[in-house]
Amino acid sequence: MPAGQLRVRSIWLGPGRELSPGELVWDAQGRILVLRRARVRARLADLCLVPGLVNAHAHLQLPALPEPGAPHAFLPWVGAVMAARSAMPPGDLAAAAVAAARGLLAEGVTAVGEVDAAGTSPVPLGRLGWRGRCYRELVGYHLGQTAARDLLRELRPRVPSALRWGWSPHAPYSVSPALFAAAVASRRPLAIHCAELSLIHI
Repeated sequence: MPAGQLRVRSIWLGPGRELSPGELVWDAQGRILVLRRARVRARLADLCLVPGLVNAHAHLQLPALPEPGAPHAFLPWVGAVMAARSAMPPGDLAAAAVAAARGLLAEGVTAVGEVDAAGTSPVPLGRLGWRGRCYRELVGYHLGQTAARDLLRELRPRVPSALRWGWSPHAPYSVSPALFAAAVASRRPLAIHCAELSLIHI
């Protein structure tokens, strides 16, 4: 891309931090060189520039499915999600993640927390130049200490990626205390569906 300069009505840098009007200067590699208050008010683009958005919890590999219509429909919906995922070969899962990521990029998202159920997301997403983290999903409500440690050893990423990684113990009802403890003991960042129990009526 060519180097350039843009003057806009506002550049939002965070709470209480705004350049209005603002000026942005970048080089041919797309690196921002200057962010400052514009000295010239003429020829301002009618825009507000903001930092890239963050999707902190995504399942980019999964195809779109209808939302559950009521709390009692949650379990059938989860079953449909798992069936759709298990029917996709690893290459298709990785391709789906890249396609979904490109859609988010077009919407202004530049960092992601990807919950990766199959271990196929880190490398292709890392090639896109994203920032963020891939959380490898953990499921095993029946696992004891030894089996939990073995699972983490088995699922630990082995291929380098530009994206950092962590664990995602799936939910309180699908992960055993031993698996939670093993994930915590690994000292990796964690992500969890901590509120899903509120959707289940027993």
